[in-house]
Amino acid sequence: MLHELKQNTQPTHNFSTDIRFSYDMCNRSYSLDLPQAKLTASASVIMETDTVQLSCENTEDLKMEMCYFNIYGSDSNSKLSSSCQLSLTGSEISIWSEGQSLSVRITCFYTVKNSQVLITSPHSDPVTVTIQNFSVVKVSPDVLSESSSVKMICETPADVTVNQSFFYINSDEKNMKLSPSCELNLTGAEVLIWAAVKSPASVDINCFYTIHEDGIDKPSSRSPAATVTVLGALQKPNIVYHSDDQSLVSCEILLSVRAGFICSLYTEEGLLHQTDSQKSQSGDHYCLFYLSHSELFTRSVNSQLSCDYSLNTEPEIRSQRSDTITIRDLPQAKLTASASLIKETDTVQLSCENTEDLKMEMCVFNINGRESNSKLSSSCKLSLTGSQISIWSEGQSSSVRITCFYTLKKSRVLITSPHSDPVTVQISTATSTGEALITAKETFSTATSTGEALTTATQTLRSSYLVRGSFSVSIATSTGEALTKATETFVKASTPGKTAVIETPKPKTWLIMALAATGGGVFLSGLMGVCLFCISVRLRRKRSLMIASVAAISQNPVSDDIDDNKEPSEENEDAVYCTVPDDSELDSLAQMPNHPLTI
Repeated sequence: MLHELKQNTQPTHNFSTDIRFSYDMCNRSYSLDLPQAKLTASASVIMETDTVQLSCENTEDLKMEMCYFNIYGSDSNSKLSSSCQLSLTGSEISIWSEGQSLSVRITCFYTVKNSQVLITSPHSDPVTVTIQNFSVVKVSPDVLSESSSVKMICETPADVTVNQSFFYINSDEKNMKLSPSCELNLTGAEVLIWAAVKSPASVDINCFYTIHEDGIDKPSSRSPAATVTVLGALQKPNIVYHSDDQSLVSCEILLSVRAGFICSLYTEEGLLHQTDSQKSQSGDHYCLFYLSHSELFTRSVNSQLSCDYSLNTEPEIRSQRSDTITIRDLPQAKLTASASLIKETDTVQLSCENTEDLKMEMCVFNINGRESNSKLSSSCKLSLTGSQISIWSEGQSSSVRITCFYTLKKSRVLITSPHSDPVTVQISTATSTGEALITAKETFSTATSTGEALTTATQTLRSSYLVRGSFSVSIATSTGEALTKATETFVKASTPGKTAVIETPKPKTWLIMALAATGGGVFLSGLMGVCLFCISVRLRRKRSLMIASVAAISQNPVSDDIDDNKEPSEENEDAVYCTVPDDSELDSLAQMPNHPLTI
């Protein structure tokens, strides 16, 4: 099979013996290595009006199907010739090379047809053709105001002696301006008069030059056009807020000119952003500003925006400010709570809402101003017990402040509302004065026996014997501890709605004793009843001073070595005390038959 393929692919012409044939068994393809193409030019330096002959050949006199001529380094813009000859003027070569250089490098290659297959030769070495009278016009700046100036230069080859240059506008060669120096300086207003137009306008400037040869002025080819844009007073732009996208604001420049602009966006506080303009399909210009929610609403729920623009080339010339638009933030979140004072076992319902019935994606609840420990709710409702709120606040206080905010989705972007005003929820440990008194009564009734109560009472009276035969009620042990707990509960309940704060662990001295004994205990029970009556009367008269009295007694404990003759200080004038028998009477009571007491 390979032998048949070789027979079928034998060239119809006599190839040189150095032509190599190869066959790829895997890809079922073959190729012939043709001789390299050779390019020749009739001249290496020409004028733009002159013509150069290009010829693509091969060294083996092979029959070439087609020749391709390319600017060196680019195969995208080829010129084809079946005769492998090409005739071009200097101007045509300049256009072909897109005016990249005064010296153009050209290459070629050819194809040979063998058994219905085109085989391509290697590219030739490049040939350089220089166009001497190639002209280029440059303008600076390309955008200007009527009062500003533009400089036009008609560039010429360095090795050519130029006689003079001509400038013309908008392809009108009947309206030329002559310049021996190949430069022209005009104001924007003069350019408008020359083109017979009004601002704003963009005009095209071309040039060519002449050289003097053999007594004749020979013109160069026309240069590519350069654009000059002349603007009058800059028109006021339009500012547009795109409600479908919370963060997009556009500043529209209604000028169909070839120019570049810089737009500035302002809030009521000053400049916010600057950006370059873009050109729309209609020819107008616009600037886009992508803003975050925090940039728009830093200090207020409303943001007032405006914009202006200036020329890239003359930034000091600015347009008027656009009209001001006001962008309103989302409505502030509103937080409501079903109760403001709850017990630890009670439940409070929290609800986060908005005033415009917007569809909320999510609600976020914060406590005590901390956003690091938030609670989220898609229903925008939260149900918590007092204990859960205490844990949420990390036990910092029994009175907590809770806020919330919600989010909305616009153009796949979550937008956050302003935070709600705080709502205070207080967690109470004591429910009411009545309950505290009941607790005190229940605590008192836990005394185990009459003997233990009398023993503890006697020990307490002996250890707390004071000046003038008075005593301070002290915290007793065993049954006395239960009595003290009842007293503390009663003190806490004396001010409804508030929790008593005990700064130090010193005991509060209220002792309520009930003496129930047989025999000699009857006398002691009557005596303790008198003491309780004194306390009750004193409490009704000066209820407001009760907590202060307890605090004063607890913070100024009386030691056992107080001088019996020392007068009590004024700070203790409101202390509660009762007169009791001396030690001998207590001893006699404690040693009564059938009721031994150890003191």
